[in-house]
Amino acid sequence: MTDGLVDYWRLLAASFRDGDAGRRATERLGASLAPILEVMVAVCSEDVAVTPRDLDGERVREMLTSHLPARVGGSEAWLDDVPDLLEEFLLFSIAQQPGVSPFEIVMAVGAARSAFQTACADPTRGRRRSDAPQVPFKRPGTKLGRNDPCFCGSGKKYKVCCAKLFDG
Repeated sequence: MTDGLVDYWRLLAASFRDGDAGRRATERLGASLAPILEVMVAVCSEDVAVTPRDLDGERVREMLTSHLPARVGGSEAWLDDVPDLLEEFLLFSIAQQPGVSPFEIVMAVGAARSAFQTACADPTRGRRRSDAPQVPFKRPGTKLGRNDPCFCGSGKKYKVCCAKLFDG
């Protein structure tokens, strides 16, 4: 799923770069736009690992306060533009998603802007990601087998019911 998510966010970044918001950002940032977008794609697809539909204010604050500062050097000339660009990119990304509130994204970026600057000034920020032990996610309960009854309640075996939807 991660590779697909990376490709999805890269496609969104390319569409953003080619659109009106991307042209304005290119005028403002020049060649710096590409590395900033690559960092944002990495944060959205690998660190937070969500689709635009799953974005909320808490995840946006998490991006700005811990994930983005951990991925930048801290002395980049474009560092002050990152919160604004992240806001524009995320608003572009959620534009076609029903149920995602642009207001929540804007408020989260506004609230975390100063925390982003503070985190970028912290010399130990790069160690935050690697210090935390990685705990694998384990789903509660038992694993659903292909020959088990489908979880949707149809009475069919999972392999002939919903497995076809998920396996493609």
